[in-house]
Amino acid sequence: MNDGLKWAFIFMADVFMLGVFVFIKMWNLEAIGSIISSKMRKAVIRKYLQMHIGYFDEDNTAPGALLTKLSIDTTQLNSITLTLFGDVLTTIGNISLGLGFGFYYDWKLTLWNLLFLPIIVIAIVIAKDSLNSVVKGQKNDVDVEAGAILSECVIKQKQYIHLISKNQQ
Repeated sequence: MNDGLKWAFIFMADVFMLGVFVFIKMWNLEAIGSIISSKMRKAVIRKYLQMHIGYFDEDNTAPGALLTKLSIDTTQLNSITLTLFGDVLTTIGNISLGLGFGFYYDWKLTLWNLLFLPIIVIAIVIAKDSLNSVVKGQKNDVDVEAGAILSECVIKQKQYIHLISKNQQ
């Protein structure tokens, strides 16, 4: 009974610490990601306004396509901020807590586990890179084209409504 309670409290402490790290991740990093995204949007819009008007004539640099690219890029930047820093913070917290418990209860087994930690980290990095390279190439072009078409449709619809209201007067 005593061993069961001891291990229950250990796991409860582990889950509590994980909850603290996730709370810090969501609370602070969401605000930081929003600030970074907002500054990037403002800087890119400022740069777009300084461009020559002929730059916007091609399909891939039409205003709708550029705004869609901007929206996708800032969303990805915010996601990277949350994922990268948040996962690093949570992982460091879990590893330090796990190592603390491990060294306290069986230091020899913990040293053996530490030997395999670099292999696990390398495998995770390779898996994430391969997944990101597959996903990145497929989605961006389609979204940009769809945004450009949508923007042109909205502009044409506004012009059409303006012409109808002008003719009715």
